Amino acid sequence: MLMLGLDPSVDRARLSQVESTEVDAARVSATQPKRPLEETNQVESTEVDAARVSAQLKRRLEETNHDMEPTPRVRILQRPDQRQDRQELEVLERAVLLLQAESATKEVHDNDLFLHKQLADHRAKLELLELQNNSLKEQVNTLTKEGFDLHAILAASQSQQEEMSSMHSSVAAHLLELQGKVGLGNEQVHCLQQSLEQMKGERDYFKEQLGNPVPLQQLSSLSAKLTNLRRVMHEGGRALDECIAALELKPGEQLSETKAACVIF
Repeated sequence: MLMLGLDPSVDRARLSQVESTEVDAARVSATQPKRPLEETNQVESTEVDAARVSAQLKRRLEETNHDMEPTPRVRILQRPDQRQDRQELEVLERAVLLLQAESATKEVHDNDLFLHKQLADHRAKLELLELQNNSLKEQVNTLTKEGFDLHAILAASQSQQEEMSSMHSSVAAHLLELQGKVGLGNEQVHCLQQSLEQMKGERDYFKEQLGNPVPLQQLSSLSAKLTNLRRVMHEGGRALDECIAALELKPGEQLSETKAACVIF
């Protein structure tokens, strides 16, 4: 194992190598582009660790140079190839530290880029979802308005249906009334026909009896029959006129519900 402080030339060479490594690290740090705060802190922490190791090495070199004197035997152990290997090992260690710092910085930078990309993708998806949500809200509003319109149309249709049902009931009542009047008119017409037949028979009878004297009682009875016949004919004619007036339209008159029902009947 290589011992420290046994050869002043080796100590000076090692110190020069450490200082050169620090200068290289400072130059690399200065030429690197500005990084985010987390990456900068990580690099600074690595540089602080390197500076602390360098300070410890300098202090140990100084203490060794003051406390120990090299002996020929120790100098024999410190062969030039060993010193060179030690120097190369230290250079490699510094290079490894720098590479690790740069690798960590690059990894953090790549992670930052990846996170920014994911954030942009999530924002785009969120905007798309907001657009879809607004479209769905418009569709819901349209359907709600159409639903209100359909409810209004349905209410109007139900009202019209109730009016038609009421009108149908009224027409049916008028139809029954007209049917009764028509039936009464038919009965009166039948009575008039019978009365006419009876009058024809009595007229023929009177013609046959013209040559014979007519008793006063028979004349009174005949006068009463004629008066009754006139009354029946008058009532029948009036009922018949009412039926005809109900079944026929006058010039310029509109067809009412009652007359329409009569026409249907």
